[in-house]
Amino acid sequence: MGTPVCAEVMRHWMEEQDLRLRKIAKDLAGGHSPDRDTQFERITHLIAQYEAAGNPYFSIDTKAKEHLGKLFRAGRVRSTQAFHA
Repeated sequence: MGTPVCAEVMRHWMEEQDLRLRKIAKDLAGGHSPDRDTQFERITHLIAQYEAAGNPYFSIDTKAKEHLGKLFRAGRVRSTQAFHA
């Protein structure tokens, strides 16, 4: 079952690897994506393939946007750099 190690050994190894607990930062999406039309064309193509093969599909309209404010994301991750989710 492997070699047991104590917390002190793991802490030392993570320091050597520059792995630290870091707070997760929430990035807010914004702006226009240059790939937006390509994404929807791809979805339309996939739906046509599924439908032609006799498979069921469903579509969800997500055009309406509601402002939810800045959402808080608690937690920390081990990383060598800042983590954005």
